Amino acid sequence: MKDISIAKSYDDGARYYASTWKDVHPWLQRARKEVERYIRPNMNVLEIGFGAGRDLAYLRRMGLQVTGIDISKEMVKLAAAEQPEVRLIHGDFRTANLPLGAFDLVWASYSLLHIKPEEFDAALLRVANLLSASGLLFLTMSISDQTIWRFVPVAGLADKEGKPVPVWNGTWNVEDLTRHLEKRMTPIWSEAVEGGLPGRILYAAIWRKQS
Repeated sequence: MKDISIAKSYDDGARYYASTWKDVHPWLQRARKEVERYIRPNMNVLEIGFGAGRDLAYLRRMGLQVTGIDISKEMVKLAAAEQPEVRLIHGDFRTANLPLGAFDLVWASYSLLHIKPEEFDAALLRVANLLSASGLLFLTMSISDQTIWRFVPVAGLADKEGKPVPVWNGTWNVEDLTRHLEKRMTPIWSEAVEGGLPGRILYAAIWRKQS
């Protein structure tokens, strides 16, 4: 059971997930307002792990040039039906043929938590390489007292019968997370609030690529 890929978990739970998260998480409203302070028209944005496309629509409404990449082919299908004008890529941002230095903002809302802790530094290096000079990373994660990698259900991911679908994901100790991020980025803003599953804290942040 535990050899199931992250892509397969999201393929299996795509439609239920899309119907569950049609609206933005209430605890992310303030985070969006913070990001909007740095938004300029026609900025190039890459969303990593766009799911059913809710945030793609939000980013487009702000007049941004949006590209999305997701490892779930079912999520890509759902998002393409709703956002036909957006360039959507089925693949892994770490290995896909994406232009380096081309994005002013990388948007990663609850997607980088699917990166194994031992692979996180390499993933952040890839993000930094994709960003333009002084580009921004917006990310949200689940944080806790310790960094844990496990195969468990996440909110809103279920099969056609409503049975929860487990997926590999990480909950991070915020000090561990910060140490990784500081190797490539400079902090701009962050906030941690209670929410989601019991015992988890939701973390939202804006980081700037180091020059």
